[in-house]
Order: sequence, then structure tokens, then C-alpha cells
Amino acid sequence: MIETVQGDNFWEKAKKSKTPALVSFHAQWSGPCKVLDSILKSIAQSYNENLKILKLNIEDNPDIIEEYHIKAYPTLLLMRDGRILERIIGLSDQQEIESILNKNNIKKNS
Repeated sequence: MIETVQGDNFWEKAKKSKTPALVSFHAQWSGPCKVLDSILKSIAQSYNENLKILKLNIEDNPDIIEEYHIKAYPTLLLMRDGRILERIIGLSDQQEIESILNKNNIKKNS
């Protein structure tokens, strides 16, 4: 499942979560962001027990965009316990994203 977050619940869902979170900073008008959405849906099905996937609209959350120095869209942040483990800038394919998840000991559902 992909959950849309805003500034008011981003902190709880991404920063305080014990479950790793993959946060997609996206723009609704962006073609690459739309392509990434379908990739994230597939990843969500494979990792839903071990990973939260969160979407944050850049236009509605300028404070968070500034805090995390998001300059390009899409950008993915892999977070655990409030720390950024990985930053992926631009459109990546599913294999690349899964490789990064595996490198950080985030496994597919059993």
C-alpha cells in the first residue's frame, strides 16, 4: 500500500516509524513521477510487510522539501528511525530500487 502523507503526519509516518519508509517526493504534473508511481505500486506488493511507502506532494509541503534539500523530482528517501539511509534522485527502475532495499536489509515478503 502506498500512503499519501502531508506535513502534519509526515513526522509520525516517516521519522518516528520503526518500519523502514520509502518516501517519494513527487509532483503530480511530472511525467517521471507518474512512471515511478507504477513502480512503487509493484514494490509495495512485494515489500508491504517490511516497508512503508509514502508519497509526499512537493507543492503542498514546501517546509519539508526545504528541510530535506529536495531539488529534483522524483526523489526517494529511504528512512529508518528518522535517519536517511539512502537518497535516490530521479527516475529509477524497480531493479535498482530493490537493490537498494536489499542492501539495507529490507527483504521482500516471505
